[in-house]
Amino acid sequence: MTNPIIVAYAKGQLADFWGDSLALLDVIPVDMVVNAAIAAMAKHGCGVSELKVYNVTSSSHSNPMRVGELMDLSHQHLRDSPLEETVIDLERMKFHSSLEGFTSSFIEHNNKTGKSD
Repeated sequence: MTNPIIVAYAKGQLADFWGDSLALLDVIPVDMVVNAAIAAMAKHGCGVSELKVYNVTSSSHSNPMRVGELMDLSHQHLRDSPLEETVIDLERMKFHSSLEGFTSSFIEHNNKTGKSD
């Protein structure tokens, strides 16, 4: 679910994020998820009353990506190839470790852009 975050950031709707920029992401390509779902359906078929749980993960342990790294790469890409709807000079995303810091920055950003809650 990184796509909505990146698009909102690209459109200037999200300048700050409450979280740890060093947290690891587990980004899974959609084709892996679909292939796993098809394989599970083929193995179990219809009408099986027993609950089966499958976990699909990526290679985040051998090739980790951090949230801050994803947003830095997004920033670079969006500076070079902005969305057509982009009307701002895109700044790097700011990460906040506290709710108070995030809230005050969010309010300040909305006051600057003229947006209200």
